[in-house]
Amino acid sequence: MTAVVGAKCRASNKVNARVVANTDKATLQGFVDDMTDPDTVVYTADDAAAYQGIPNPHETVKHSVSEYVNGMAHTNGIESFWSMIKRAHKGTFHKISPKRLNQNTIYCIKLRFIRGLITIYCA
Repeated sequence: MTAVVGAKCRASNKVNARVVANTDKATLQGFVDDMTDPDTVVYTADDAAAYQGIPNPHETVKHSVSEYVNGMAHTNGIESFWSMIKRAHKGTFHKISPKRLNQNTIYCIKLRFIRGLITIYCA
């Protein structure tokens, strides 16, 4: 199975994403370890078993029971990135193969970064 795992920093608004061969505990926790400092609070959805036991402070929301916000815990930031990838798939790429998935993911990360730099003024 090929998947994309991602994280968004709430302070800098920066997104990091990576193509992974599987979504097991070691892979996902390794990604969290690479992307965060030990004291960073990690927010995940649906109490995924792969995230149980991470050393970081950890809060979850349970989308499976229609919970989307629980105090500061929500995944709206990274969800907007996933929707960008889905729109690119339907509108630009049309077909995403595992061979090109990394290139397409990097394209979306760069597009999101550029979008944050562009301001349009209408007079």
